[in-house]
Amino acid sequence: MARSSDQERLQKLQERRDQLNAQLAAMEARAKQTQKKQDDRRKILLGALVLTDFDTRPELKTYLAERLPGFLVRPEDRKLFADLLAAAPASEGGGVAGAAPDVTPATHGETA
Repeated sequence: MARSSDQERLQKLQERRDQLNAQLAAMEARAKQTQKKQDDRRKILLGALVLTDFDTRPELKTYLAERLPGFLVRPEDRKLFADLLAAAPASEGGGVAGAAPDVTPATHGETA
């Protein structure tokens, strides 16, 4: 009889462990989702600030003209920002604003 009782107890403990693992996974997923929402919101607000200041801050236009071409690696992203690149002044060194530089872009946390 003790064996049966031990087996039952073991099975109940395993079930409880599985329940706790499921709860833990759900909590981790919620925390990750919350973090992603906060990160997305930060990006949106920062982008809104940049767009607000774009027309009134020539140094911002120059900075973006230098940085965006190397940052935007996908053709659809370049198309999305074409109007901003066209509005930016020509970059230093005789290059054309919006022209891709001959350097490898820095990694910026995006995956393809």
